[in-house]
Amino acid sequence: MNSTARSISRDLLALLTVIALATAAGCNGDDSVSSGNGLTESDAASIVASSFGTGSSTNGLTGQIESGASLATGGSFGKADAFALALRETTITRQKTSGVYTYNYTFHFTYGLVGESFDVLYDMKGTYSTPRMSSDDSANAVLHFTNLLANPITLNGTYVRLGSQTFRVGDADQLTTTLQAVLTGVTIDRNTRRVTGGTVALSITAARDDNSTITLTGTLTFLGNGLATLVINGKTFNLNLDYAEADPA
Repeated sequence: MNSTARSISRDLLALLTVIALATAAGCNGDDSVSSGNGLTESDAASIVASSFGTGSSTNGLTGQIESGASLATGGSFGKADAFALALRETTITRQKTSGVYTYNYTFHFTYGLVGESFDVLYDMKGTYSTPRMSSDDSANAVLHFTNLLANPITLNGTYVRLGSQTFRVGDADQLTTTLQAVLTGVTIDRNTRRVTGGTVALSITAARDDNSTITLTGTLTFLGNGLATLVINGKTFNLNLDYAEADPA
């Protein structure tokens, strides 16, 4: 295992530990709070839907997974070269306005084969806007694509996103949040490069007015076709990642 692979493994272990600790200390149903105290399940679901949006909406993590899958299976990757046999780097600006959806990001990618895994690592800074909210964000992800000759291919990885959100719909006006996620057994169709299944353990931490914090934990399950379910703090939401929307089940 080379130094890059060891670093990636350490990152994954560290984030798994963070998620486990957050889950152990997570809030129960009585801790659901109004905007005055920081975070509700509905607010959290909106943040997850936007942070995981596809290229059709906010171009969040799901959009980057699908782009990374294209590269891992020999396709193109923005201005980057096709399939890379050694680690390479590139910086890409992605921006789009489509009706009420806008995003403007700068990504720095590192990608290539590490053993039997095709790894895509990135750091991002930028903004997005949806009908429900807007956010000024930074993020990083470590994505390990495996089973590269099969269909579907498989993904495991980690994702952290820091954001300052302004809400148009929901209980909160503004929140500063940290989203942390561990992706397990995510599947991507090698022909369409769309996510078809898999689970994500996640936590979202927000600041309260009194400078304390509140953390909600949950699980996202990809259903394919841009759809997912989210169970957070015991409440279930249906997500449409193509529209970055979250609605109670």
